[in-house]
Amino acid sequence: MKTNQFLALVLMVCFNSISWAQEEKLHSVKSEETTLSIKGKRISLPEVALTGSYEYFESDKTKLPVIMVPGLGLSSYIFTNTPDNRASWAETFSQQGHDVYVYNDPSIFVNPNLDYSEYQNQASKWQAQRAWNTWGMGSRYPEAYENTRYPTEQFDQLLESFPLYTSFAFLQTSIAQGARGGGGGRSRGGSDDLGTMIKVNNLQSLIDKVGDCILMVHSMSGVTGFETIRQNSEHIKGFIVIEPVGSSTSPEDIKKHFSHIPFLGVYGDYIDQRRQRGRKEAVEETIKLIKSNNGSAEMLDLPAMGLEGNTHLLMQDNNNQGIAEMIIQWIEKTGN
Repeated sequence: MKTNQFLALVLMVCFNSISWAQEEKLHSVKSEETTLSIKGKRISLPEVALTGSYEYFESDKTKLPVIMVPGLGLSSYIFTNTPDNRASWAETFSQQGHDVYVYNDPSIFVNPNLDYSEYQNQASKWQAQRAWNTWGMGSRYPEAYENTRYPTEQFDQLLESFPLYTSFAFLQTSIAQGARGGGGGRSRGGSDDLGTMIKVNNLQSLIDKVGDCILMVHSMSGVTGFETIRQNSEHIKGFIVIEPVGSSTSPEDIKKHFSHIPFLGVYGDYIDQRRQRGRKEAVEETIKLIKSNNGSAEMLDLPAMGLEGNTHLLMQDNNNQGIAEMIIQWIEKTGN
């Protein structure tokens, strides 16, 4: 009996130690602005909308830090892990001399220091069928494209990583009702979308902490990245967009905010099947406009380079290391 009790105690201690270690990997980042102004209204933000998190991968600091921002409803997992336990981009970039900060914006419910219970019914989560089709693993779940680069045998590992996330729609109600928060605070920018403003507000706080850096955004976080740079590009020394939403096609916008920052677009395969053609063409236009203003801009169009089968999660695909190496070489070419 005593032996069983001792074993149970050991197991409990080990489990608690593992949980503690997992939580310790995440560092909180608090937004400097506790209120935001939108549509002429000022709204106070709850703690969940003020607090993001990041995982930190230390390097020998020979090169600029890289901030990696996952897309909509995705956590830092996509940059810090692969489903089949190969090296991640966070590990690879840090081994090449870049401190890496893999960011979770406040909409991602992963911070162990926060209580999300009040907002559970306002949250969403990616489902297998939608993710499979949208991200290019195959046309119908669970049938994979013959040449897919994603480790689909371990797709369940990706599914287990999906966090709850929110659009902060519950705060939009306060705006619609004309609610005003307490005095003080300032808005960092010009977006009329509260969810975007919350993310920009928090990401800028992390950038202020890190200092000069390379900003890498994925998918829907492109909207956050472009808006962050519009508001304050002081520390952004390179901008990498991985199949982004929101790539600017405005000549005036590009000239004013983006032409001075080295820009790299990265695109995988099955663009038409994933209905990504318009987004890719927007990135191509961004590159064209930056170049017309004597800026530095390039595209890594993987299929055009003979690399077929890459998905929307190309940072986890089976050739992720080759893609990482191309991006690192581009960073070096820009002098960063």
